[in-house]
Amino acid sequence: MFFLFFSPTRDGMPEHIRDFLDREHITWNEMEKLLNGFRAIKPDITVGTLLTFLYIARRTSNESSDIPISLKVLSDALGMSYQSAARHCDLLSEGVSGNGGLGWIEKISNPQERGKAMQLSYGGLFALLQVFEKLRPEGQTGE
Repeated sequence: MFFLFFSPTRDGMPEHIRDFLDREHITWNEMEKLLNGFRAIKPDITVGTLLTFLYIARRTSNESSDIPISLKVLSDALGMSYQSAARHCDLLSEGVSGNGGLGWIEKISNPQERGKAMQLSYGGLFALLQVFEKLRPEGQTGE
């Protein structure tokens, strides 16, 4: 049987997770708010799919990033199998055989490698804006 140990402090937390949270300046509260914001839009989104989306969005949402993210790069960076990364990307894009996808990323031809590469779509940008709107403290406007 598997038990998940949770402590509100960072004591007892695996070192690599503690280092990541410290390096990125992320609090538990911020992580919960972000996950809840995405779950308000897509209640059954998995953590793996959300992680895949955030990785792609962060690296392809600015004008200086013109390098597409291949499935190989994505799976290596996230420490998941190629097949898992492909499944997450199918769900995040048009879905399997063009059915049931979220439309948050788009697959584009990748001239550097065979196959497709991923980038944030307008639908994904809209999803991010919806979540950020939910995370905004009360009383602040989007101006």
